[in-house]
Amino acid sequence: MAGVVVHANILNTILTGRFVPRSGLWLSLGLTLAAGVLVAVFTSTRGPIQSALLLAAAAVGLLGLHVAAWKMWTSWPGAVSPVAAMAATFAVVTTYRQLTEERQKRQVIGMFKLHLSPAMVDRLVADPTQAGLGGQQRQLSCLFSDLANFTSLSERLGPEATVRLLNQYLDHVCEIIQVRHGGTLSKFEGDGVFAFFGAPIAQPDHAARAIRAALDCQAFVAGFDRQLRADGLLPTEAELSVRVGVTTGEVLVGNMGSTQRVAYTAIGDSVNLAARLETANKFFGTHILVNEQAWREAADGLL
Repeated sequence: MAGVVVHANILNTILTGRFVPRSGLWLSLGLTLAAGVLVAVFTSTRGPIQSALLLAAAAVGLLGLHVAAWKMWTSWPGAVSPVAAMAATFAVVTTYRQLTEERQKRQVIGMFKLHLSPAMVDRLVADPTQAGLGGQQRQLSCLFSDLANFTSLSERLGPEATVRLLNQYLDHVCEIIQVRHGGTLSKFEGDGVFAFFGAPIAQPDHAARAIRAALDCQAFVAGFDRQLRADGLLPTEAELSVRVGVTTGEVLVGNMGSTQRVAYTAIGDSVNLAARLETANKFFGTHILVNEQAWREAADGLL
């Protein structure tokens, strides 16, 4: 439009008094509130890219609505406030979500970095809902292991050699349970280890994983015994072997403890049975004992 035409329109508006009418205050407030609520709801349930696209589409749609209102009723509701409300809401909600998600990620990492392998922790960070921190009744496979005759062996070795041997043993057992078979390491009790499979991340083959981990622990300790003997670090009369109990059954798993200290662990009859089976190896002269349910569920994956 030529400049002279623009000037003519301005002069005509002044002379005739037909200025562009603004819509009422309530309509403007209603549009602003509706735009802010729409963006808040969508941004809180969608990713930042989808939310940004919605914001752009809503802004274009709002401008189109204003143009239509002008053509139909010669009225201009005002687009600045609704667009500003959408932009501000998008910025606030997106920032809040990022801060909340980062805090949740740090919480998951801090809670599980000692219990799980780094790969499993990454999976939980990507989907924290899998953690089930409040407590869940789930079917899991539990593993208890213990070094046979370790108490008498430690008396022969002395404190420094005992700690060195124990640390080597636990390093390898953790690698077997956590990294190789995806288990959750619950706790150490001296040379004893308690772990479970199938939580916090579901594992349909948790029974087979637990039994394979038990077999790998047995194979490692046999090789560890030979290595220590070859290096002259193990007395001739001492024998290093491992006893393992494995069960599958219903347990309660989740965050448990006091207000000062909380741990992710499992409790229940199946846990107690795994501990008793580990001890029963001494009576039967065996190295690994599993309950019937664990063997039945793992048989297809092991044969």
